[in-house]
Amino acid sequence: MKKSLKIIRIIAFALLVALVVVVTYNVLAWKDTNGNYVSTTKQLYATGDNLMDVVFVGSSHCYCGIYPSELWNEHGVASFDMATSGQDRNSSYYYVRELLKTQKPKVVVVDIYSLSFERPDDIGNDYRNYLSMKPSLNSIQMVLNYSLSKEEKSDFLARFPIIHTRYRELDTFDFDYFIPNEFQRGEAYGNVVSSRSLNREVLNSTETGELPETTKEWIDKFMKLAEDEGFDLKFVLIPYEANLHDQIAYNTVGEYVISKGGSYTDFNKLIDEIGINEATDFIDSGHLNANGAIKLTDYIYNSMLSPYNLADHRGDDKYYQWDLNSEYMRHQKAEKLLVDYQDRMFDVTTLASLNQVYTIINLDGDFTDANENYFEMLQVFGMDYDSFAQGGTWIYYEGTLTKVCNMEVGSEEYFMNLGRNDILRVGYYDLYEPSNLMLNKSCCLNGMGHLNIVAYDEMTEKIMFGKIY
Repeated sequence: MKKSLKIIRIIAFALLVALVVVVTYNVLAWKDTNGNYVSTTKQLYATGDNLMDVVFVGSSHCYCGIYPSELWNEHGVASFDMATSGQDRNSSYYYVRELLKTQKPKVVVVDIYSLSFERPDDIGNDYRNYLSMKPSLNSIQMVLNYSLSKEEKSDFLARFPIIHTRYRELDTFDFDYFIPNEFQRGEAYGNVVSSRSLNREVLNSTETGELPETTKEWIDKFMKLAEDEGFDLKFVLIPYEANLHDQIAYNTVGEYVISKGGSYTDFNKLIDEIGINEATDFIDSGHLNANGAIKLTDYIYNSMLSPYNLADHRGDDKYYQWDLNSEYMRHQKAEKLLVDYQDRMFDVTTLASLNQVYTIINLDGDFTDANENYFEMLQVFGMDYDSFAQGGTWIYYEGTLTKVCNMEVGSEEYFMNLGRNDILRVGYYDLYEPSNLMLNKSCCLNGMGHLNIVAYDEMTEKIMFGKIY
């Protein structure tokens, strides 16, 4: 009996230790693969089996330059960016192998920008690439084949020697799952515009050089994987300001791929045909913005994908993540336009059209005497004049306008959970009092305006818009 009890205690203790280790690891684990706490590996693992028809592989050039949402909106194509910041050639190969465990894409498009470097300059990109995959044979082989020292390989395999240092940088995200990571399809919306001046002589160069054996091996491995797994493989170069040294290397790769019977397209040489505008379509020297990405994505469909007659999956519930991602990207675009445009009716019309957005409307002071067309603005949300004349605070959500507080000192406070970590508090304590509207411990009213509008995006779990009129 005593012996049995001892065994039970040992097993219970072992289970407790294992539970503590698992919970600690999940908190400390690296979760961000392309910045802003967006993880393409998390998106991959959250996707049902055999749903992806097209996969794009690469670094930030890929997730900034190719939009699965555009392919979905226009054609119903279920595509995915298996992209990571600073993704090197080694990790791109193993991430495709990991993806093939659950997906059977018809086409895999690989950006060869990674051939311009051995290791990324930023150690954070090493972490993004080598700590985000679930522990598996692929993750082990990926580390063992990377250009790391013996000590570094041991640390990356064990993971804890690296992630245990994250204690000081932990935030809410580490203790909770960030919803966009599960439904985004790998892309990242770029709203910055940086005028560039591309050196066409460099980009159009046809000069070639000697191809390193390591690059040949990488190409051959990818082509063998495509043959074994039954997908069409297409190597590409996504447009950016390449220097002559790198452009020569890409030309050499293209020559080799074609000699092996493969497919290679250098979009640097097709910028004019694609319609890329140097003044409006780049974030910086290395990345397309949303304008450029949409043009490139449409071009890829018309020139590469349309011959496959890929199925239109719109309306199929199994592909709900593509619908959510499309709505998320619409929110990203709307947020940019709300900042850029200085038009009141544009503001309210845009907010009223968005799903999963709580729009909080606050009327205060002598707004009925102000010649500012406030009522015309609020009619967009379905407000009638009698309600408008009374003032107070309302919440508009997907077609429904609900009053939550009167413009009277001592009005009953209203509380509402927004997302999983935010609490909205509405009250009326004084004229133009900033604490009349609070999100957690932050005041949302920071000025003496008659009309205040604040919009909380349920998809991103943050305030997407706030303006005083």
